[in-house]
Amino acid sequence: MLRLSFIALLTIFTLGCNQENENTEKVDVIRPVKLFEVQDPTAHNVRSFPAEVVANQGSYLAFRVSGELIEFPVRAGQTIRKNDLLAKLDPEDFQLQYEQRKAQFELASAQLKRVESLFNRSIATKAEFDQALANKQVSESAFKIAKTNLENSELRAPFSGTVAKVFVKNFENIVAKQNILRLESRDMMDVVIYVPERLVARVKRELDYQPTVTFDGFPNKTYKLSIKEWDTQADAATLSYKVVFSLPIPNDFNLFEGMTGQVSIDLSKITEQQNNTITVPLSAVFSTDTEHLNNNSYVWVYNPSTQVLSKRKVTVGKIYQDQIDVLDGLKVGDKVVSAGVYHLSEGLIVKPWVKERGL
Repeated sequence: MLRLSFIALLTIFTLGCNQENENTEKVDVIRPVKLFEVQDPTAHNVRSFPAEVVANQGSYLAFRVSGELIEFPVRAGQTIRKNDLLAKLDPEDFQLQYEQRKAQFELASAQLKRVESLFNRSIATKAEFDQALANKQVSESAFKIAKTNLENSELRAPFSGTVAKVFVKNFENIVAKQNILRLESRDMMDVVIYVPERLVARVKRELDYQPTVTFDGFPNKTYKLSIKEWDTQADAATLSYKVVFSLPIPNDFNLFEGMTGQVSIDLSKITEQQNNTITVPLSAVFSTDTEHLNNNSYVWVYNPSTQVLSKRKVTVGKIYQDQIDVLDGLKVGDKVVSAGVYHLSEGLIVKPWVKERGL
């Protein structure tokens, strides 16, 4: 009796396990797949380039002569008009030299007149006349130099602008060509970017297009730029080309040299060739074993509503490293499988693969 009870329990346990295995086998595992959503190719036409603000017209100003600084009425940030006095050296030595050279020149001129009169009457020799003429020319050159040095003892603004920085203090001894201050124009500023070779090669020669700039210090507003100039020789370090834009000084915030921002350029407006073709990862396109890739190309299209894959024929174009042009068969917003395409089948139910955090 006990033996029969044990056999009955064993039979019930075995049947239960078999039933559990059957239930487990009925649960299908939904395979995750890596998806790529087809993007609008025209959306990638807008490129951003790091930009830096530089003075439209800026100069480091210096004296052409040496001396003691006795007047320095300007300060950094001060607005200057053209020909305003910026700095002045002690003129005493220059004034004395000027008067001396002037007297020597006047004496040499008078002597030349006397010798010339005698030479015309054949009283003075040709050598005496030549010597008097040479003395007059030498003294005249020395006089002009002394006059120029006296004038150069004053430093005046070559153009209207703002004093960006000063490098000396009053009553210092200044040597020739030593930077005294930097003067920058304030009606316009320049915005500089560097453009790669592959883009420069396709830029149209005549452009009316105005790109926009957004400054890091004032990111809520954009400003239109006008092309000013560009280099035709690449930078030796970066192998890129310098492009300079002009910008009127904004009235709503302070824009200074050295500030940074982003210049946005619509490439479709400036390039000769425009690529508006859809591209997908090269790994998303496949063909069957009996068909060639160029003649019969397919992708697996994912339906988000049903989670079902469907095989779709596409027409492909050029290959760019890991991308390939799709000329026909796909539209913006389609989701295609981009990995493991040879291990899938028509009508397979899948789910999007989600990258786990930390991987």
